[in-house]
Amino acid sequence: MLVSTDEKLLSQVIINLLKNSCEALILGNTETPKLILKLKQSENTISIEIANNGPCIPPEIKEQIFIPFFTTKEAGSGVGLSLSKQIMLKMGGDVLLYTTKDDLTLFVVTLSL
Repeated sequence: MLVSTDEKLLSQVIINLLKNSCEALILGNTETPKLILKLKQSENTISIEIANNGPCIPPEIKEQIFIPFFTTKEAGSGVGLSLSKQIMLKMGGDVLLYTTKDDLTLFVVTLSL
């Protein structure tokens, strides 16, 4: 399936999510780090899943994670996730955050077909 989108903006979103995942693994001192990437297609959407087993994002922060300038990092600006979400919304998609049943932090980037 071929999707028409802005490849530079989509790349920016994916790179930001991968960078955040790697930072979580490093800062979380994870003994056996896992970074899992999946590409899925359904009838109406394509999704890119980026999961890691770094520290879980607390439920009370999940609602704020996409708000501009909100950050939990000492050197963070709080722009990356909010910008990623805005980019995807403009392209008719979204960025969603989940915690899986095995405590992985999962970001799902969706694009409509």
